[in-house]
Amino acid sequence: YVGTDADRRARILERLAAQQSGLVFTAPEAAVGSLRPSLIALAQAGRLKALVLDEAHLVDAWGTGFRPEFQSLSGLRLELLEHAPAEVAPRTILLSATLTPETLDTLEVLFAAPEPLELLSAAQVRPEPIYYVAPSSDESTRHRTIEEALLRVPRPAILYVTKVADAVQWARRFRNLGFRRFAAFHGDTPDAERVKTLQAWREGRLDLVVATSAFGLGIDYPHVRSVLHACVPETFDRFYQEVGRGGRDGRTCLSLIAATPADIPVARSLNQERVITVARGLQRWSAMFHHSDRQHLGGQRLRVRLDVPPGPNEDDIDLIGERSLQWNARVLTLMSRAGLLRMVGGVAQEEGAPGVFETVEILDTGHLEPSVWARRVEPVRIAIAAARSRNLDLMLRHLKASDCPSVLIEALYGADRILPGCSACALCRAEPSLARPQPLRREPASPWPAPPVAPPLADIMTRGEVVVTYSAEESGGFAARRTASALAGLWSCGLRLLRFIGAPPPVFDRALEELAGVPILTSQAASRADSRLPPGAELVIVGDASGYRLAPDLKQSRVVLLPQGYADPDRPGEELLERYNGPIMTLEALLGRLST
Repeated sequence: YVGTDADRRARILERLAAQQSGLVFTAPEAAVGSLRPSLIALAQAGRLKALVLDEAHLVDAWGTGFRPEFQSLSGLRLELLEHAPAEVAPRTILLSATLTPETLDTLEVLFAAPEPLELLSAAQVRPEPIYYVAPSSDESTRHRTIEEALLRVPRPAILYVTKVADAVQWARRFRNLGFRRFAAFHGDTPDAERVKTLQAWREGRLDLVVATSAFGLGIDYPHVRSVLHACVPETFDRFYQEVGRGGRDGRTCLSLIAATPADIPVARSLNQERVITVARGLQRWSAMFHHSDRQHLGGQRLRVRLDVPPGPNEDDIDLIGERSLQWNARVLTLMSRAGLLRMVGGVAQEEGAPGVFETVEILDTGHLEPSVWARRVEPVRIAIAAARSRNLDLMLRHLKASDCPSVLIEALYGADRILPGCSACALCRAEPSLARPQPLRREPASPWPAPPVAPPLADIMTRGEVVVTYSAEESGGFAARRTASALAGLWSCGLRLLRFIGAPPPVFDRALEELAGVPILTSQAASRADSRLPPGAELVIVGDASGYRLAPDLKQSRVVLLPQGYADPDRPGEELLERYNGPIMTLEALLGRLST
């Protein structure tokens, strides 16, 4: 629908009205704008089967920045659900290969209601890139490094920069170096030239593109052989996304980053820019709420104008237009995450009147009180800022070339949600024994879930996860019998899935011998992402492995047998359970509960 001329768009709308189109591809701006009435009409007729959002991580990466319509899709979705007959309500499917825990939180806030978010993870560390990090240098040295690399690296290649001015300058250098099959792609590139560049890139008529971060997203040109960075991305997530433009044909590609000390402040500034202060956020919300164009729609629903300045003073009165609108959109998202409101209608341009509007539903009547913002919004804001700072820290660790990129990737996206692999880097090139080869492909996990557990175990697992502590130093017949009784009791209550983290201590030997005679599925895997166990409640026995992390999940029932005093891998000197707020009991207490 987007990128077509007016006549073709009109024909598409006609086909939608006649219910003659089976699939519509559109950008968020069109979905929440001119296409919105047609989508609502289809939902009312029960003909809209699904709302599918590809590259769903952009809701967090771009929706809080220069394309707020990504997050406004959540309001459009609620509109569609409200208008659709309950028995044929459209499903919502979010697709992404790279979701950080923070991005997943945002998606859950914006898109989960009224049903909980179900996560199906099949991500893995990409084996294609070979990583190189040039020593930190001054700007002129960086220019020589990149120029020499471009004359030698396999092509097609992409050179990423952060600033538009840098993209323009590098395009001039390309011509001076004798390149002819190249293009520049950045925020100031005219639309017609963008279309021409993308078409030439897809058809293989370009060898080299210098671009800012938007280039390449969703363009699966499979044969990119090199991805270079003459900048420091503001997050490791952005860096990994851009490196991921290469090697999509499954063959090796090269990643080279060349940084200067001056890049670090730029990256920090971009990293911190999206996190608005509570005082400024409340000021912007008050301006939207009290604006004369606000419309009360009944109940707690309001239609507020997004493109309004934050205040009447001389510093704020001119803060209008696209950038101010983006900040106001961020404020609404922040309030949504804090539970003060939810967005229930797409961004819309009012006919016959200026202004961009969003429909919201107030969830907390104290939404204008500074104390409420301090209590509810500030913790969310701090968490967002901390997550972005952590993301940048991972990027800076990569610049030091002291960590394997695969370790940083697992830390970014969650070791329990991404399969490990080897990212060829300076460490394993220098010492091959450090390499972590890509694991062999295994059979898919069983689609048939394990049976539900029965009381009294079901009564113990009402909150999903239960931690049971045991002494790893105990031995002797009494300890062995007690452990065997606990595992037999869990099996009798229906627990059929057993996952080992490391080797269990000898006190479990007798119990495991007895389990060998009953039907039970086992897995030696540190995470659910790496486990082939079917869905269902599971028993996790943590032995001598280091680095196990608890991940409470109300949707995943498990009993975790954890050694007493188990160290927290993320906080040296602390025990893992010191910050754990889920149910905890001793092995003796578990035996007592199972015998009732």
